[in-house]
Amino acid sequence: MARRILPIIPFAKWRPDAAVLLDQFSAIAKGCYPAPTGYRPFPILGTSAYLSALTARCQGAAAFISPSDQSPAIVAGDATKLYKNDGTTAANASGATYTIDATEFWEFVDFGGMVIATNRNDPIQSATMGGTSLFAAAATSTLKPQARHISVIGRQVHIGNTREGATDYPNRARWAGIDSAAVDFDVSQTTMADSQDLEGVGAIQKIVGGFSYGLYLCDEGIVRANFVGTPDIYTMDHLEPGRGCDAPGSVASWGTRVIFHDDEGFFMTDGLNSAPIGAEKVDTWFADNADPEYLHNMSATIDTKRHMYILSFTSTAATTPDTLLFFHIPTQEWAYASLNLEFLFSSRTPGVSMDGNMDGTPYAGLDMESITAVSMDASIWVRSLRYLAGFDTAHTMYRFDGTNMAAQIDTKVFEPNPGRRARINDARVIVDGGTPTVALAVRETLSDTETFATAVAQNANGIVPFDSSNAGRYAKARVTIPAASTWTHLEGVQPSVSPLGRW
Repeated sequence: MARRILPIIPFAKWRPDAAVLLDQFSAIAKGCYPAPTGYRPFPILGTSAYLSALTARCQGAAAFISPSDQSPAIVAGDATKLYKNDGTTAANASGATYTIDATEFWEFVDFGGMVIATNRNDPIQSATMGGTSLFAAAATSTLKPQARHISVIGRQVHIGNTREGATDYPNRARWAGIDSAAVDFDVSQTTMADSQDLEGVGAIQKIVGGFSYGLYLCDEGIVRANFVGTPDIYTMDHLEPGRGCDAPGSVASWGTRVIFHDDEGFFMTDGLNSAPIGAEKVDTWFADNADPEYLHNMSATIDTKRHMYILSFTSTAATTPDTLLFFHIPTQEWAYASLNLEFLFSSRTPGVSMDGNMDGTPYAGLDMESITAVSMDASIWVRSLRYLAGFDTAHTMYRFDGTNMAAQIDTKVFEPNPGRRARINDARVIVDGGTPTVALAVRETLSDTETFATAVAQNANGIVPFDSSNAGRYAKARVTIPAASTWTHLEGVQPSVSPLGRW
């Protein structure tokens, strides 16, 4: 029989929860992320440390911009210390010895040029952004609550899930006086400091700040805090009773959209309504692969460069975070990767001006006349930019600017010769770089066990040749691109087949 070249079989979206027969989805999409067409590579952590090692496991980090000199102010915390960056050195900025539990995390906010830090066990801390100042107890009022969670709504610091004296108030929302950087929690109609216990929604799991309103994500509900001024100061509107957040570390916001995980799955809220984003896609896969004993170890952020929500979590094969889950917001699609991390967050680059220093750029130490390889319109001549960063298992912070991860993705199940058998002779991978290999899983019936043959590398002509054993009615191709390969788009596979008989 004459060979026939099939149309390109595009790599479909990754939907592990969908049917696996003749579906339109990929069963695996690892080490890459979704694009409007096909997939793109995702990098590993780089080799240049942007913050030296903490003493112990990172249990929270954040990055802000110092109002005094526009330099990045990176803060982090472990079980006993708080740190500020001195260049790329993690300088101990602790004002005391802290006692945060292994299952808890530090949270940080920027307020009035101060960094305010909190965890459940210790007094709320604050320090001047940047410089060598140490953290110290932040509360200047008679009332000195501790809190698991903190955010800024409008012109006020909000805390939630508080400890006041020796009593825990897991559903208590409390806010400081307006414009109070030296935090004043004493209740007052004049300063507008007050509190409210949120009934019927369980414990507060996260606070998401905003200019005119904020969200309290709780165990069993979402509460919107609307600033209305005295006498009520805030109204607390219960948006969706029964739908809440089961893991504080799963929360990340992109503009007015907030993504979080509930025991039902992944959701995105716009501050009024929530929509499922993982249903029939990854919710079941996540429930099967995430270890429920380690949900507290999650960390999530937004990769602003790639417009992605990224979640680091602990799989059932580990006891520390070892898996990244990607949600590409524009396409509403998912992928994943394997990577061991302590904490994932969004950091900041230094701002650079032509009449200032250029530290942190490839042109540090040079004068303007010697720079000819960069346009004056280039992105380095701008204010600070966000970048994706993480702490590795040695407690050191790196950017995600390393080489590309190894990528692996399946095509959908396809019939190379509908209604009859066929032999797959070869295939061409539609990719703009790298040295891909292809493994085929060919079977006679959909009830047969799907078994992939040995992967075959492409030849000098960009063709992956197969032997005559790859014959049957149904087929799937698994493409692997090795780690550190250079490529930007992976879109599909184009097989060449020889039609065979019906039987």
